Amino acid sequence: MAADGCYGGYTSPRVHQCQTAAKRQRTDSPIEKRCAAFNQFFGLLVDWESCRKESALKQDPISQGKGSPAVLADDPNPQNGSAFYNAVMIVHHYSADSVERRFQSHEVQRGIANRFHRKFGDDRFLYITLRVKTASSDDLSHADLLRYLKPFPWLGRWWGLLAFKGKKRDRMQEDQPDAEQKYVFFATSPWDKERDEVVRVYPGLPDIWNAAQQHELAAASFPKCTADEARRALVPICAETKLLAESAAKYNKRLLLGFSSATGTIVCRADQIHEVADLRSHRGAVLTDGCGRIGTPLAERIRGYLGLSDIPAVFQIRFGPGKGLLNVDLGLVDQDGLYLSESMVKWFNDWTTCSEEDRRIEVVTWSRPCEQAALNTQIITVLESSGVPPQAFMHIQQTHISAMLEERLGGDVGSVASRLSCQDGAGIALQACDAGIDARQEPALLANIWRYSVEKALDDAKTNASYKSPGARRAFILPDFAQKLLPGEAVFKVSSKGYIAGDAIIARNPCTAPWDVQKVRLLSNVEVLERFRGYPTCLHDDVLLLSAHESCDFAPAHVLAGGDYDGDTVLILTDTSLVQHFKNSVYEHARVCEVHDTVKKLVPSVDCHSTGSESPFRSICKAAAEALKKDLVVGGLANRWHFLADELGARHESAIKAGLAHQLALDGGIDSRISMRQITTALELPDHQVPHWHRSATRGNVVYSRSVLGKLYTALDTDKLHDKYRLQYGNVSLYQAVLKPHAINFESFQIKVDVDDVLRAFMPHAQRILQGFRQKSQECRATRRWDDLDVFFQSELRGCSDPPLLAAAIYRQQCDDFLKSAADKNLRNYHQVELELEPAWRLCPRQLCEYVVKFVAKDPYPMSAAIRPKLRYKPAKRSDAP
Repeated sequence: MAADGCYGGYTSPRVHQCQTAAKRQRTDSPIEKRCAAFNQFFGLLVDWESCRKESALKQDPISQGKGSPAVLADDPNPQNGSAFYNAVMIVHHYSADSVERRFQSHEVQRGIANRFHRKFGDDRFLYITLRVKTASSDDLSHADLLRYLKPFPWLGRWWGLLAFKGKKRDRMQEDQPDAEQKYVFFATSPWDKERDEVVRVYPGLPDIWNAAQQHELAAASFPKCTADEARRALVPICAETKLLAESAAKYNKRLLLGFSSATGTIVCRADQIHEVADLRSHRGAVLTDGCGRIGTPLAERIRGYLGLSDIPAVFQIRFGPGKGLLNVDLGLVDQDGLYLSESMVKWFNDWTTCSEEDRRIEVVTWSRPCEQAALNTQIITVLESSGVPPQAFMHIQQTHISAMLEERLGGDVGSVASRLSCQDGAGIALQACDAGIDARQEPALLANIWRYSVEKALDDAKTNASYKSPGARRAFILPDFAQKLLPGEAVFKVSSKGYIAGDAIIARNPCTAPWDVQKVRLLSNVEVLERFRGYPTCLHDDVLLLSAHESCDFAPAHVLAGGDYDGDTVLILTDTSLVQHFKNSVYEHARVCEVHDTVKKLVPSVDCHSTGSESPFRSICKAAAEALKKDLVVGGLANRWHFLADELGARHESAIKAGLAHQLALDGGIDSRISMRQITTALELPDHQVPHWHRSATRGNVVYSRSVLGKLYTALDTDKLHDKYRLQYGNVSLYQAVLKPHAINFESFQIKVDVDDVLRAFMPHAQRILQGFRQKSQECRATRRWDDLDVFFQSELRGCSDPPLLAAAIYRQQCDDFLKSAADKNLRNYHQVELELEPAWRLCPRQLCEYVVKFVAKDPYPMSAAIRPKLRYKPAKRSDAP
């Protein structure tokens, strides 16, 4: 590792930033100075190998161009939002008494400041991904986490565990495909011994350390604050005691509200905040759970903070001890007020004495114009069991696939490139588009687009039954505070179309019980005017307004898989082919309670720990350990419901039990110590077989499914679609060489390479390379080491006087070979056409693009402005056969 951060004469941008900042006079506040100093120092320790890649990428001619310089992903400009410092904790668990922890900085991400960051500063939070080097790393126990997550010194400060962030797949860990656990650590106090430790661990860094010190690293002192004190800045001790006694997972969930990606907006005065009772049904059920109201003056100020052109109908917010949805209402008594329902406020808060942060409205999201939405396997299963015929779903599938392929393959070169991603593996086709080449007219590139862009989307649609319906939209749900809507009625106003009238189907995820999908009647414009004696006083564009009438037994949101109004969305289906056949199911509250009671009775049958609340640190470690087991139960019950519903129908008793247990597990209502075997035994769930359409289907226990999901899966034949769209969007004359060998010539190829005296000198070398490529390909098919092809070409490229001309010679030679194969009738199918015309694009795509730009198009990268940002990233590793 170079001490000065230089690689081939190129100074590391992070070192340059640190050196420049050391000379600059700063006028920031003490917190901003401290955060800037830590940001510079953290950047110095980020993966040095990535710096080398960035340096090489900058010097590459394809990655250079007008108006699109290569830049660091973690822009150090502090004006670009809050900084989120990510690192990896590598734990070597050698034995019960030997545990070693090492830390590796990863990246700095930019995002919206959350409540914790605003209060303490970005530099006091470290987002750690835990990696455990032990054979049992997939089953981390509570005791293990207590050892791994104890406080540690690093980067000039002591860090203590603040919260468990959850499981998240991390793209930087290619060797671990499973999701990783993420934790948030808090800087409790400075650590003065850091300098000696850094010099020992990172030899060659003293000069960089001094540069960081010059940039006021010494000013990185901050008030001492324990992790417990930081947590109580969000959850006061009275609420902490109650939550810890209830559930470790619930306590951690409340802590995470302080890390919500929410935009801080206005601070309300204490006299503007009104806590009001929820509306209730004749049975006492809450009808407005999680929803409040706000006047237009406050909504207008929030709109200004968010930079919106219009006031939306609802804001999803975090607010002190509360969270939920705020509906903008023109009919409030106090138009300058904020009305919070009792169900929104999670613990008592004195608005007159609390801090401003507890009275700040943080906006998570807001209502937007409704867009077309997609079905999924759960909704399709319930709809089928409710009377919807398979033909309706087959038509939706065909419409969706046609529209998707037209979007990804149709249009001009720019529109095709807009759907490609270098990281997904379509980097070769993207480079060609950047050079102005229509990648669809090159069979090898069309195959590249199909494999890495189209085929992945088709596989996702096929596996998840994710098909967009013309009459499907997704929107927030909202209770009718005016109580004008009767049970089974709703109002749905789309900003682009007005009021949608007639019957509709609504469904919420998850929907694993028959009553989780309901039919409602949407009121027309005339009916709305009659019912409300004018239009509703609440804004209701692009949201679904549901009944909150006293005659309701339960809130409509609660009927839909136990939902509420704190930000839940529903799928709204108005397609007549679905609605006219659908038969409603009555909500069976008694059956829901029966399943819940059966599962909860299992808790005494396991070894229970001592009662009473534990310390916050131990509780957070417990929540993390439980999360691993919870995911196994949630996934197992979801699969069990799919299997039983596919075989017996979603309305069968066993399928209903499995579905309700799945919903209970999702909400954290099943103790993590209860195993899947105990649950299935208690609920008397029968054995099952795996349908062929399910992602977990294996050769041993798979059974052909006759359900609509099985028919949809079988009907989507990727190979037939590929043949169809090859001829529709590809170079038809080249593909027809399979049928009419003598109908093609050099004019059929997109890139016109004329063999002149200069190019003729490269032809013998091109012939040798193609022969070597074909031999090497046979070896790679056996070894599966496809990167050896790149090594082979790089060895052939050494000493070449003009690589672009050599690439053109290879392309011309492969065209000659292709014409000969066509004449000899050696081309048997379309796939063989693509293989014959692949070598040049497999070996030298960059050089071939340079040839087209310099000698054919004579226009330096016409597509650069739109495509260049995608080319800054390294293409995905090619590990599969060409």
